[in-house]
Amino acid sequence: MIHALPMMRQLQLALALLCLATGALGQDTLQVDEGIDESSGEELSVYDTLVFDSPREIISGRENESLRKEVSTNLSIRDGSDRVEATDILRFQDTISDIESTGGAWDINLTENLSSMGEIYQQRGMHQEAVDSYGRAMHISRVNLGLTSQEHLPFVERMVDSYLALGDWDSADRYHDYLFNALRQEYGLNDPRMVPALRKRASWELSLFNARWGEELGAKLLNALFLYRTASNLVNRYYGPDDQRFSNYLRDTAGAAYLVSRYQALIKEAATGQYRRVQESFVDGSRGLVGNYDDGYRQGLEALQLIVASFPEERRTTVDYAEALLLEADWYLVFDRRRAAEAKYSEAYDLIASLPVEEGSNRSLFSSVLPLPAFSEEIESILTTSNYEGRVAIARDSGYVDVQFAVTRFGEVTDLEVLTDENQVDSRVVSSLRRRIRGTMFRPVIVDGELVRSENNRFRYYYAY
Repeated sequence: MIHALPMMRQLQLALALLCLATGALGQDTLQVDEGIDESSGEELSVYDTLVFDSPREIISGRENESLRKEVSTNLSIRDGSDRVEATDILRFQDTISDIESTGGAWDINLTENLSSMGEIYQQRGMHQEAVDSYGRAMHISRVNLGLTSQEHLPFVERMVDSYLALGDWDSADRYHDYLFNALRQEYGLNDPRMVPALRKRASWELSLFNARWGEELGAKLLNALFLYRTASNLVNRYYGPDDQRFSNYLRDTAGAAYLVSRYQALIKEAATGQYRRVQESFVDGSRGLVGNYDDGYRQGLEALQLIVASFPEERRTTVDYAEALLLEADWYLVFDRRRAAEAKYSEAYDLIASLPVEEGSNRSLFSSVLPLPAFSEEIESILTTSNYEGRVAIARDSGYVDVQFAVTRFGEVTDLEVLTDENQVDSRVVSSLRRRIRGTMFRPVIVDGELVRSENNRFRYYYAY
C-alpha cells in the first residue's frame, strides 16, 4: 500500500478514534469503568483512551538513545514548502475539462490528472474529494485497459487511505478485499508475486482486529496467522530460506500465533467452518495441507523452530543463529515452559561466549532484560505504536513514567517502584501501568550461561489519553 506521510498520520488518528486502548502485543484491553462516547463531545475516562507506547530501557539514568522513537516527525503537519494552494486544484480541474472537451469523459489521459488531483486533496485533508478523484481514475483505467488490468490498483490503494482517514472502515475493508482478490485472480495463489499481497492482507486483518471492527474478531487473528505463514512458505519455495523475508514472515507468524493463543475465547467464537473453507483455497507451502491454526502455541513454536532449522551448518556458529535460539527460548518462557526456555537460553549464551571477542560483541544480549513477546516488529507497530502515535496527536494529556523493578530468573516482575513523582501523573495512569508491567514477562539476564535475578531494571513508559 502507498503510505504518504499525511496518510499515515490520518490512519493513526483513525485508529486512535476507533479502537479502545490496548497494551503491549497481545495485552488485554483495559476495562471501561466510566465515560461517554467521544462523539458526544463529553470527556471520556482515562481508562477509555489510555494507551502506552513500547517501553524504553533507561541506561545510566537516561533513556537509551538507540531505543528512542521520535513521534513528532511522523505527526508533524507539512509546512510552507509542502502546502498546496487551491489554485493547484483549479489548474488540474481546468486541464481535466480540456481533456474531456476533446477526448470525452473516458479519455485515458484523464487518469494521471485525476490521480494528481486526488493526491492534492489528500494533502489538504479533503478525503471525500480524494475518493471521488481516485474512484473516477480507477473506472476510466478499467474501461480503457480492461477490467482485469492492474494499472488501476494504485488508485484503489489511495482510496483505502482516504476511507481510513474518513473513518469508513467498511469501505476500506471492501477495497482491501478487492485489491487482494484482483491480484489473486491475476496470478493465482501459488505465484511468488502474491507474497507482498499475502503479507499486506495479513497486516490488514490485524488492523481490523486492533480497531475491534466487524464481527468474528477471532477469525481475523486466524486469517492473519494463516496468511503470514503462507507468505513465508512461498518465499521458502521460490527464493529459499536465505531470503530475509523468510525469517521475517515466520516471526510475524509467531507474533500472530501468540495473539491466537492469548485470545482463545474469541477464537472459539469464530466461525471455524467458514474459516477453514477459506483456508482450503490457499496454498500452504511444502506441507501441502491445512494445519490446525487455532493451536497458537504449536504454530508459533513451529515457526520459530523453522527459523532455527533454516540455518545451514556453516552458519550455526554466528550471532544471527544465537538470536534465533533466543527467540525460541522466549517462546518457551512466555508459555511457562521453564526447563525448555532455560536450555535454549543456555545454548544461545554458550554459542556467543564461544565466538571471538569481535564477533561476540552481542554478549550485551544477555546483560539486560527485554519485555516479551518481542517476535514481530510488524505486529507491534500495528497493535502498539500506531495506537500511541494516533492518540498522542489528539491527547488531552501525555507524558511518561519512569519505573524500576527486579526481574526473576524466569522473567517475572517483582519489587516494582515508580520513580516519577506520582503527584504529577494521573493516578489512574500509574495504576494501569502497574498492572501492565506486572502482567509482562521479561527475558531475564543470563550470567555464565545461567538465568539470574536482576535488580534495578529501569524503563520509561510513554502514555497518552
